[in-house]
Amino acid sequence: MRGAVSVAGATVESELRAMGEGDTLANQFADQWQTRDAALTAVSDYADSLAGIVAASNAARRNFEAVAENVKSLAVAAGIALPVSGAVGLVSDSVQFIYEQYARARAANSLEQALDAAQPAIEQIAARIAKDLRLSSQILTLANTELRQSLQTDVKNQQRLGFRENLLAQRDAIYAQSRGDPESRDAARLKELDALITTTDAWHGPLEEQLRAVRLRELNGQDLFAAAAAGVEEWAMAHRALVAAIKDRRPYTARSLVEATSELRLIIERIREL
Repeated sequence: MRGAVSVAGATVESELRAMGEGDTLANQFADQWQTRDAALTAVSDYADSLAGIVAASNAARRNFEAVAENVKSLAVAAGIALPVSGAVGLVSDSVQFIYEQYARARAANSLEQALDAAQPAIEQIAARIAKDLRLSSQILTLANTELRQSLQTDVKNQQRLGFRENLLAQRDAIYAQSRGDPESRDAARLKELDALITTTDAWHGPLEEQLRAVRLRELNGQDLFAAAAAGVEEWAMAHRALVAAIKDRRPYTARSLVEATSELRLIIERIREL
C-alpha cells in the first residue's frame, strides 16, 4: 500500500518539477503526499500487529502495551503529535483525548481493556486520516490543473494552437459561406487548408493525449481517494466490531479487520495507475 501511494505521488511530483518554476508546488505536493503515505502505512501496520496479538491469545502484558504503542504510532503517522505526560494540558482537547486513551491502553491489564481504551482514539485517528485522504483529492486536482495549464500556456504550444485554430476557423468560414457547396476557388483553398491542418496532427495529437491523460488521472484520483477514505472508515468500524465482540465474550478473530485492510490495500494499489 505504501509503495502504491509513493509511486503515484512521484509521478505527479516529477511532472510538476518538469514545469517552469514548478519546484515550489512540487515540494508542497511531496510534503503532503508523504503524510498520507505514512498514515496509510500505519493503518496497515496496526492491523497486521493487532491480528497477530489477537491470534496469539496471549495474556502477556507486552501485548497490551503493544496495542497502546500501535495507537501512538498510528496517531503520529496521521500527524497527531502526542505530548509527553507533563505537557498534556498544553495541547488541544482532541489530542489530549487521544493521549488519555493511549495512557489507559498502556495501563490495561487485559486485551479487552487495552482495546476498549484504544477504540475511541482509533475512531478519531481514522476520521483524521479519512479527512486527509479526501484532501488528497483536492491536492491532486490542484496539481493536475497546474500541469494542464502548463501545457496549454507553454509559449510554443500557444503559437501552434493559435496557428491550428486559425486554419480551422478559415475552413469553417468557407463552409459556412458556401453552405456546403463551395466554388472551385474555395475548393482549392479548402484542400490547401486541409493539408496545412494535417501537418499539425503530428504535434496536436500527442498534446491532446497528454491533456487527456492528466484529466483522466485527476478523475481517477478523485474516485480512488474517496474510496480510500471510505475504506479507512470501514476499517475503523471493523475495529469497533472486534472490540465489541471481545467485550461481549463472543467468539472473535481479527478477520474482518484484516479484510477491511486488504480492501483498502487494493484501492490504494490502483493509485499506481494515476
